[in-house]
Amino acid sequence: MADGQAEIRGVVQGLTSLNLTLLFPLARWRQDRAWSQPWVRWLLFFALTPLVLIHLTPGIQRVAWVFGLYFALLWGLLLFRLIRPGAVRVAPWLAVGAFTALLGIPVVIGLARLPFIGTFYAAREVSYAPVRILGYVLGVGVVEEVVKLLPVWWLAHRRLLVAPRELMFVGAVSGLAFGVAESVAYSVRIAREDLLHAVGQGEALAGYFARFITTPFLHAVFCAIVAYFLGLSGINRQWGWALVVAGLTLAAVLHGLYDSFASHWLGLAVAALAILVFVGYVRSAEQIAEDLVRHTAQPPDRE
Repeated sequence: MADGQAEIRGVVQGLTSLNLTLLFPLARWRQDRAWSQPWVRWLLFFALTPLVLIHLTPGIQRVAWVFGLYFALLWGLLLFRLIRPGAVRVAPWLAVGAFTALLGIPVVIGLARLPFIGTFYAAREVSYAPVRILGYVLGVGVVEEVVKLLPVWWLAHRRLLVAPRELMFVGAVSGLAFGVAESVAYSVRIAREDLLHAVGQGEALAGYFARFITTPFLHAVFCAIVAYFLGLSGINRQWGWALVVAGLTLAAVLHGLYDSFASHWLGLAVAALAILVFVGYVRSAEQIAEDLVRHTAQPPDRE
């Protein structure tokens, strides 16, 4: 008992003798002005935004948009660090993001109603797996990747952005914007049609998280791949549109396969494969471009 009291007195004496200015250097922190650092401001933004939403509760559609943009910004910063597109050019990125977020879904819906394209969309409901997968690839995959690429192609056509890494990043922005718009539409539909109990609370919660976190990122990955090939087409005019079609085919196949198996474990494998393909292009972007330049410079073989 006496030993315990002695230990308590020792702790109290230690606390009273602590030099608080050493442990809490407020003057040094004020001089350091850490809050002026961009990364600290981003840290505050991403940490506090969900807490702000708790107090605002402005309605399901606004909450969905804010949360969608929240995760899109988070992914956008990561993709910027991964892709390293060069000089910061905010205006084209904002223009592409706004175009795809506002018009992407309506354009896709309009195209899906056309007779020829609508046939592929209808094939998604066929029970025979090969036909269903073909519908997802040629319907959803091709159409959505083309729509996401449209504003990126316009920038490349006007020579506002030409470098493959620049186009890859702005393609990722377009994909993020499309994914956010799609996630908002999904969330509002679940809430307004009172489908929460129909699908199950656990499944609905998992669907919300997947829609807001993973799906926009996968849309960014798919579109970034196509946009990179668009950038390569400006380097090698000999293959030009063939490169764009090759990139579109690759992205559409990955997109369609993921949608075909999204409700199964195989969908996870396809998503992992798509991300690894994207990483491969990020890490070898310059080498592939240099090989294309050398191929263009070589004279054709003569027999």
